[in-house]
Amino acid sequence: MSVPTPPAPPRPSQLVTVAAKISIVLGIAGTLYGVFQAALITLVMGRGWLQQMLTRAHGEDMPPAADWLLANLPTIGWALAASSALFLAVAIGLLKRHEWARWGFIVFMVLGALWNFAGVWLTVHVFDWLQTMPLFADLPDMQAELLQMRWMSLATSVVTATAFAALHGWIVWKLCTPAIRAEFVR
Repeated sequence: MSVPTPPAPPRPSQLVTVAAKISIVLGIAGTLYGVFQAALITLVMGRGWLQQMLTRAHGEDMPPAADWLLANLPTIGWALAASSALFLAVAIGLLKRHEWARWGFIVFMVLGALWNFAGVWLTVHVFDWLQTMPLFADLPDMQAELLQMRWMSLATSVVTATAFAALHGWIVWKLCTPAIRAEFVR
């Protein structure tokens, strides 16, 4: 009598391998860039150069959102660097087929899609702010150009956010299929 052979482990999907490898590269680049950017912001903010430049350009009455952003810019920079490092860790775990990393990657995909739509909202507010700057107030040609740039940027932001939401949604759906779920160690 022969001993039954155990079923072969599922063959690793190319989607997970490719997504993990691309994400590792993006995670390394994002972490290095984030640390550099956060350190530079901390240096510039500590010396007050950025606040002086923006106050000169806009005047004393900065919008409350811009004041908040300036006050919290170093913290935001370090938080983005840390999130890139966390994304790198999740991507490495995804390549190793850890279940926690699959869920972490899904969370990053969903948050990334939402973040892109937040960028659309931010585009509107940045152009509102630019159009109220005293620097541009007396320049009708610049106002018209800012209006064109606003609509081009808004259209580009909406198309990009929608495309990435579709891509991220497809990746999340694939990561939730039974065949791919079976590859991951619990």
